[in-house]
Amino acid sequence: MKPRELSGEIAGQEWLIRFARLRGKAAGWCEYDKHKILVDTKLSGVPLLETIVHEVLHAEFPWLTEASVTESAADIAKILAAVGYSLEGEEDVA
Repeated sequence: MKPRELSGEIAGQEWLIRFARLRGKAAGWCEYDKHKILVDTKLSGVPLLETIVHEVLHAEFPWLTEASVTESAADIAKILAAVGYSLEGEEDVA
C-alpha cells in the first residue's frame, strides 16, 4: 500500500509528496510555490514510478520543457523496471 504522503529534499528544499485522487487526465502535479507534488492514487506499477520520477524532475529542474521531462521520466522508469526495481508494497513493475 502506498503511503498517503511523504517528504524529502529536492533541489535543497523540503518537498511534500502526497498521493490523492486527482481529477481530470493528469497523473500528477508539481506545485512549485508550495513545494508539493501530487500523484494520483489510481496509478500502480511502471505508470506510478514514471509519474513520481516525472514530477520530481519538474521540481528539480523547473527550466526543462514538458517534452524533456516526459521523455526523461519514461526512460528512467523503464531502466529502473528493467533492473528489477519495484515500489514498496507494489508487485514487480517490469
